Amino acid sequence: MKKAAIASTLAICVGLCVATFVVLIKPLTVYAATCTAQCQTGSVSCTGDECSATDGVGCKYTTGGKVKEKKCDIAEELEIQ
Repeated sequence: MKKAAIASTLAICVGLCVATFVVLIKPLTVYAATCTAQCQTGSVSCTGDECSATDGVGCKYTTGGKVKEKKCDIAEELEIQ
């Protein structure tokens, strides 16, 4: 029983070391898109996985699989149903 516990602990440690080495050698890169729409009273910025902006209107963006938008006249986030 003790040998099995030691062996499984050793296997977990080796697996974690290999995973850490892989992440250090080739780190994951995550890109985010940023858009800015010019409004009469300033500007509205959106950041997400994808985005598009229209001056005077606002911007739409996708984050976490949900499409959201920020409008120039109401500078608050609205979730598109």
